[in-house]
Amino acid sequence: MNRKYELLLLINPNMGDAEKAKLIETVESNITGNIVKKEDWGVKEFAYTIKKSNTGHYVLYYVETPTADILKIKELVAVEADVFRTMILKHEKDFPFNLKTSKDLVFPERKPRTKRPVRRS
Repeated sequence: MNRKYELLLLINPNMGDAEKAKLIETVESNITGNIVKKEDWGVKEFAYTIKKSNTGHYVLYYVETPTADILKIKELVAVEADVFRTMILKHEKDFPFNLKTSKDLVFPERKPRTKRPVRRS
């Protein structure tokens, strides 16, 4: 069963273009599902230093793929020294770019807010 995931890779900007393309191609080849959207954000500055670098190359994927593929990608980038950070989000309903309002977003780890009784002294 294919699930919807958002995959953000933070790559070393000092890599050569050929090495960067090879890394991205390796990640994409391990996704057997559908890559719905790919955004190359380019090089951006960090708020703090990561692995002695102040900048990083961001690549964002929206994919529909089995969970096994995501686990493979996690293992693949965990040993890669030129991948600074990885963020993987699972979307329950639809991808954020398809939703019309922020009320449609669902965060399963958050509990719904309850009204607290007002204390009167």
